[in-house]
Amino acid sequence: MKKDEPPLTFPKTLEEFEYAFNEQGQLRHTTTGEAFVFNAREDLHRWNQKRYEALGEIVTQYVYELLEKKCNLTKVILPVDVTEEEPRSFIYLSADAMSNPAKLLVLIQGDGVVRAGQWARRLIINQDLDSGTQIPFITRRCFLMVSWLVRVVLGRCYLWYPGWLVLCYGVVTYGSLVG
Repeated sequence: MKKDEPPLTFPKTLEEFEYAFNEQGQLRHTTTGEAFVFNAREDLHRWNQKRYEALGEIVTQYVYELLEKKCNLTKVILPVDVTEEEPRSFIYLSADAMSNPAKLLVLIQGDGVVRAGQWARRLIINQDLDSGTQIPFITRRCFLMVSWLVRVVLGRCYLWYPGWLVLCYGVVTYGSLVG
């Protein structure tokens, strides 16, 4: 920490940050209604960056909640028989993902800080949920009549299809697989 830099402790919820998503899915300050401002404190770039990262982690948890509540997806830990001490990850599945083997769509986010259900964290924070998340694609699934799987990685990617599991290593870019 620099001499005059404030502590790198930040709020743990959107409410504590004094932000909320409005009806249009835009992140806005709860008092002023303004969009998120990266440079909350001039000449403190590192502090501003850490603040942005803290907000990003909260946004990720918010998107996870939307995947479960709005999209009716279920979080599944992989591998299924792993202990608490072993490396693991998780995916989100639609209710019919295991019973609809004819059509399965796998959404894979990019690498970096984006997680399941997200295309780009920056777009979620600076534009809106529809621009930065996979939720519009997931909610349209009823029109496509496909099952859904959204994956999360800890350095790896899991592609699940009833009866088999593919483990991919390396950099994964945006993409989808229709089976």
